[in-house]
Amino acid sequence: MFNTVLSIDHVEKLMDMKAKVTSLVDYGPTASGVRFDVGFEGRLSGETINGKMQGVDYFLMRPDGVGHINVRAAIHTDDGAKIAVSIAGFMAGPEIKDSHVRFETSDERYQWLCNAVVVGKGQNIPVEGGGLPQEFEVVYYVVR
Repeated sequence: MFNTVLSIDHVEKLMDMKAKVTSLVDYGPTASGVRFDVGFEGRLSGETINGKMQGVDYFLMRPDGVGHINVRAAIHTDDGAKIAVSIAGFMAGPEIKDSHVRFETSDERYQWLCNAVVVGKGQNIPVEGGGLPQEFEVVYYVVR
């Protein structure tokens, strides 16, 4: 029986992202909740990955207040690689509770990402006076 417990020793920081919202499409209330397409652009910094991520979160705010994260994005690394990104996760309030990140690339330097288990934790940066957040931060971790 598999009885290895995941511990902090198995998780290491991969990169940070500070991002800004670049566009917003508000579809309003739907049968599933309130839907938004949130365009963003962010700067990635880490020991192994540095560059820019651009993409869209096809975000759904359910009637119970839980937000579904559904991102498709592209990373353009500072050393010239292109990496496709898919992120699925959940939010509660301003906090990104859990997100699972998948990568695809043909660049040999980053092939290891295609099979890596990567999770993200982060939060929206509140807007003074309320309103939809315009910035957010995420820390990505790789599970070894």
